[in-house]
Amino acid sequence: FPAWSAMGKMLSDHQRGLDFLETLPNVDATRLAVIGHSLGGYNSFFLAAFDDRIRAAVVSCGFTPIARAGRPFAWSRNSWFVHFPALARYLRAGIIPFDMHEVMALVAPKALFNYSADADAIFPDADAIRDGGKRVGEVYGMLGAPADRFVFVMGQGPHQFPEDVRKQAYEWIGRQLEGK
Repeated sequence: FPAWSAMGKMLSDHQRGLDFLETLPNVDATRLAVIGHSLGGYNSFFLAAFDDRIRAAVVSCGFTPIARAGRPFAWSRNSWFVHFPALARYLRAGIIPFDMHEVMALVAPKALFNYSADADAIFPDADAIRDGGKRVGEVYGMLGAPADRFVFVMGQGPHQFPEDVRKQAYEWIGRQLEGK
């Protein structure tokens, strides 16, 4: 599908992976979760937003609002890895037709754990990330989701998934999927 966006292709690939997992006898298809770092991180929340089979998602250093990005065209560049090709014409017109916190909010009220780093060189605007996380949290609140359903951690450090945060995320996934 050469006209697809990279995000569309990745989402389709992940959904085919879920299709396969559901065929395995040792997989409980009612307890599927996704976890990813960086590109995999935003793939995690896109998959959780657009596929109801995902019950919990963990994002590590994969979230940043487009509107406040220093390089918004990185999401729709002309070559190599083009996340959203159609976005370029809107950006050239000064329009942000959607933003990442809006996509992330589509996960609600399903379980979502986000870790972002304040010294992340790839997603450097910590204030915009915090603001986007606050907006997503407001959606969870409006939907009456339990307090532990949305976790937003802003850590100190670079673009990495620290071991202590990974441990916290894995334990959180386990709690979210209990009894499902």
